[in-house]
Amino acid sequence: MQDWQGKLVCDDFSGYKASFGGGIVEIGCMAHARRKYFELHDKHKSELAGQALRFIAGLYEIEREVRDAEPELRLEASSGIVIMWRKSLTSRSRAFSISRKSREENTSAEWWLSR
Repeated sequence: MQDWQGKLVCDDFSGYKASFGGGIVEIGCMAHARRKYFELHDKHKSELAGQALRFIAGLYEIEREVRDAEPELRLEASSGIVIMWRKSLTSRSRAFSISRKSREENTSAEWWLSR
């Protein structure tokens, strides 16, 4: 991969981090994100994680409907729900307390807000 440039779909494995920049763009995996939110919801009954799971289910439904469309149409179809989710994460991340559950939620929210 030394000379390769492009978009790399990956999880949050630290071994990829050195590759980002220099022409390689990180693209997060929604299935990995969903699993982290599922674990938060299952372990802590997190309201934020439950909301994230509903947003992800909405994205999955949209993707089923536009799966064979051109990338621009797929992006347009999902942009509304992504904007709503981002606004929700932004407002929630400002209100977190310092509990362990909230730190885990905030870490997930901040990771997605950085995309």
